Amino acid sequence: MFGKNNNDLMNLNFETLLSNQLALSENQKLILNNQVALDKKLDMINKKLDKLLKSD
Repeated sequence: MFGKNNNDLMNLNFETLLSNQLALSENQKLILNNQVALDKKLDMINKKLDKLLKSD
């Protein structure tokens, strides 16, 4: 009886681990996408700043 309960708990822990790993992977993708978007925005800001500085 206890063996079955332990096995059920191990299976639940494994399923939770897999779910957490999937969520972590999705979060890492979102972080990378945000970093790319921020880099593009920063590049655009720098280009506009360069134009402003050159026009003086």
